[in-house]
Amino acid sequence: MLRWRTPTSHARRWTRRDWALVVAFALIPIGGLYVLAHYTSRDPFPVRANGLRVSGAGRSDASQVLDPDQFANRRVHAAYAIARTIPATLNQLYCWCHCERTLGMRSLLECFESMHAASCDLCLAQAEIAWHLTQRASPTPHGFRRLSTGG
Repeated sequence: MLRWRTPTSHARRWTRRDWALVVAFALIPIGGLYVLAHYTSRDPFPVRANGLRVSGAGRSDASQVLDPDQFANRRVHAAYAIARTIPATLNQLYCWCHCERTLGMRSLLECFESMHAASCDLCLAQAEIAWHLTQRASPTPHGFRRLSTGG
């Protein structure tokens, strides 16, 4: 029959490394609770005082929109041309790529005032949809199908 031996002669002394591990493992949950409380208290989609998320850039003209001719990609060129055509509309739209939080942009129009929209498919698609919505009083599924296929 096996017998378990229990050490009775002397207890192991705690070293600095042992204390450091205890402190580290005690601080991990405390830090996690701090991060959880800090980031969950903020609204991920802040609403402005007027009830809207969009705070327009303060202008409705295309004076700051980049020149479409500097882009070789046809889709990017077309989107920047759209931004020059309907800047007032894009200035009223919230950009769903969340560049408001990451880049501080206030509306979809500001995406086209920098190189950001050239590399962001969401910005390009939103400009295309806005263009089609301004051209049609009530968009049909066929119009949205043409948008999604790029035609």
